Amino acid sequence: MLEEELLHILALQRVKGIGDINAKKLISHCGSAKNVLNEKKQVLEKINGIGSFTIRNLYAKNNLIEAEKELQY
Repeated sequence: MLEEELLHILALQRVKGIGDINAKKLISHCGSAKNVLNEKKQVLEKINGIGSFTIRNLYAKNNLIEAEKELQY
């Protein structure tokens, strides 16, 4: 697994409201964890089970920052 993709997977795991099932839905729909984090809100809203709370938390920059710290450790 590439380090960049691992970074985005770690960031996705840190998002409140996203568990294993929703993470799989998002990655399946978008193609990769990186694509999920860069996807437009309007596209994500159309995915069954993904609501505004989850989407709002998905765009929080601290998820990626904390994932970078974890990856460096």
